[in-house]
Order: sequence, then C-alpha cells, then structure tokens
Amino acid sequence: KAGHLDEAVHLYVKILKEEPDTQNALSIYNSLALIYKNRGDYSKAKIYIQKAIEKDKTLSSVYINLGNIEKQFDYDERAYLAYKKAIALEPQDGMARYAMGLLFEKQKKWELAERYFQMALERKTDMPSLPSQIMTLLEKQRKTAEIKKMQEHFSLERSPEERFQFFISESQRYIQGNRLQEALEALFEALRLQPKSATLYNDIGGVFLRRND
Repeated sequence: KAGHLDEAVHLYVKILKEEPDTQNALSIYNSLALIYKNRGDYSKAKIYIQKAIEKDKTLSSVYINLGNIEKQFDYDERAYLAYKKAIALEPQDGMARYAMGLLFEKQKKWELAERYFQMALERKTDMPSLPSQIMTLLEKQRKTAEIKKMQEHFSLERSPEERFQFFISESQRYIQGNRLQEALEALFEALRLQPKSATLYNDIGGVFLRRND
C-alpha cells in the first residue's frame, strides 16, 4: 500500500519459498499477478494468475483477474473466455458481467457492453459509476427513450443514497464532456438530497467558474 513494490515482491516470494503450502498462497499469487500486470509484465502476471487458478479453480474472482490481464495486453479473445468462465462459476456475480461489459466497451461494441452493464446493475454490483456508464452507452446508441426511462427511474424509484450517487456520477460525466449546464442540473439534484454538503457547493462553484460566471 505504501508503494514499495520491490519489497512487497521480495517478501511474497520469501513467504512462498519458506512456506510453499501457506494458506495465503492464493492471495499472494493474486497480488503478484496484479503487481506484474500494473508493471506491464505480461508473462510474469500470467504465470502468477495461473498459479492462483491452480490453487482454486472454483473461484470466479481469479478468472476475472485473468481476464483483466488478458484484456490489458489486448488478448481480447482470451479475456472473453476467462470472463465467460467466471460467469459460469458464479451466475449471480455482477463483477464478472461488469468486466465483460468493459471488454465489449473497449471493442466499441456498445450494445453488448450496455447489456452486460445492465446485468451487473441488476445484480447490485458495487460500482457507483455503473448507471452513468450505461447512460453513456445509451447516448452512443441514441436510445432516447431508454435514457429518459433510466433518468426517471433514478430520480424517483431508487433510494436517496443511490439517487445521490447517480447524480454525482452524471455530473462528473457531463463535466468530462464539457456539458456544463447538464452538469449543474445534476449537481443541483444531488444538492436537494444533501443540502448541507460543502463539497457539493464547492463543485457547483467550480462549474460556474468554468463558465466564467
């Protein structure tokens, strides 16, 4: 966590050497795979994620990690098969479907990406930005009716916390697209839900500043 990755790798390898049957082996292999993935070392990331899979072939999470490695290095077909395996192991796992959606989004297959994001949302996947990601895909497909329906759903039917997160994510999406009026509207909707939020007033002021107001 402190960013001393060389020391982390050294300690992980030392643990595995001194206690090869440690009950933490799967977690260590996963951690090493992630470190090497982030370093851009495909071969070592693949070696360690395969070792994690050998420890437990029934965990969907290790196949998601395998898919993420394959996707980062543009082995999209392998990523697809890994995510497919994760979904087969845990049919109710929203994270596997979310990962599959990201793969299709990378490939600009908007309709498939939207479908998998919707499935992830239905399974209450803990991704606050997910509704806004779906909105982006709906806009790319010009699905006006679906956009309106989703906006109404989050405006009226979701819990206050879910509605708040939705409007915050929407405001960030609009700001990134320089759609400042829409960003303000989303922020004011969030402000109605949390009127004492200093952060929101600051964010609204920031948008007005960008408009030279």
